[in-house]
Amino acid sequence: MAVYKPLVVVAGKLQQIQNGYTLVGYDGTQKTLFDPASPIYGFAGTTTTGFVVKTDALGGVTTRQITSSGNTITLTNVDGVAGDPNFDIAATYVGQTSITTLGTVTSGTWNASTIDIAHGGTGATTAATAFNALSPAVTSGDLIVGTGTGTSGNLSIGTAGQVLTVSGGSLVWASPAITTFNEQTGTTYTFALSDANYNTMTAFNNASAVTVTLSSVTGFSVGASIDFIQKGVGKVTISPLGVTVNSVSSYLSISAQYGAATLIQESTNVWYLIGSLAA
Repeated sequence: MAVYKPLVVVAGKLQQIQNGYTLVGYDGTQKTLFDPASPIYGFAGTTTTGFVVKTDALGGVTTRQITSSGNTITLTNVDGVAGDPNFDIAATYVGQTSITTLGTVTSGTWNASTIDIAHGGTGATTAATAFNALSPAVTSGDLIVGTGTGTSGNLSIGTAGQVLTVSGGSLVWASPAITTFNEQTGTTYTFALSDANYNTMTAFNNASAVTVTLSSVTGFSVGASIDFIQKGVGKVTISPLGVTVNSVSSYLSISAQYGAATLIQESTNVWYLIGSLAA
């Protein structure tokens, strides 16, 4: 039985359709109308909406739709028919069980377990307990002190009667300084920087002329004070040398035995003399 192949006119020439997709002219030339290995060849055979994909080398095609699993992502327009596909985090998504890498969190409310000290937290939920967790103080009365650049430590409480002072550049507890006496038995004396000490009393046992000289010589600073007492019966008199000494009625002597006085430097080389004074 003869098989008749359809004829078509192409570019003004009568040509024959061979195997459904190739034109064969009577001059022997061939022109491919379409390639059955192309995905387009099977496109018309798809019956569902979605994205068309090639499934094999022979031109097989099928449709695919975007899907998700679990309560992680909400998808809309998964087949692209009604519009562009859209991805969003599902409202029911509870998060990951672990995070290996995390960028900067710029907003939001922290709602999780407390972070322990080993991981950069305090392990506490209030400011007071957080401070106590990080504090080096261990017992009542302890002090937190700097022990170096960027470091701190604990200074235990001292004993009754001790005061906080500095020794060797560090805070220490020590017994308070007691007054010491600078006993003078001569008849002349010049006050020195060591006399300007709140716990030093210069005691004159004999009549004495006591010189107060320039701060550039002695090293006295503004606010320095010198305490002294007339321990003997001989009169003790202040003799200014290059400085100004102001006192009541310009008195410069101690009034009697066991009388005491104080010199206070108000400004450089200007002193006040107060106490039990006489002419």
